[in-house]
Amino acid sequence: MKEKDFQSKFSKWLRYNWTNQCSARFELKLVNLSQTKTFNLKLLKDHQIQALSTKKLIYKIPDTGFQNPFDCLVMSQDAEGYLVIQFWKCAVKHFYMIPIANIIKIKEEGTKSLNEAMCKHLGFTCSFK
Repeated sequence: MKEKDFQSKFSKWLRYNWTNQCSARFELKLVNLSQTKTFNLKLLKDHQIQALSTKKLIYKIPDTGFQNPFDCLVMSQDAEGYLVIQFWKCAVKHFYMIPIANIIKIKEEGTKSLNEAMCKHLGFTCSFK
């Protein structure tokens, strides 16, 4: 599986499961367990952390020749930011949603990478059907 496949599944999951109707921001990362057992936090870039944790985000959707739903959007202070990680191997259907505040805290404490057990503790587990 590639991250774009995870993105497609996650978008469908959001459509049917994100029912609390609140705004949120998500950064998806895929860890292929056949290659590594941990997620290196260096792969979460500073600009991504800032965008996930900012109080107000205004984003202009690029005009790329496709039919955009609208031109821009704003997410205000009630929008949570999440790092979404799937530790992938065949038949694995769960992933972890970790509030960005928890990621910032453990990075400040010196944590360099996350394993699956840490993700379970820092966030919550979700599943594809």
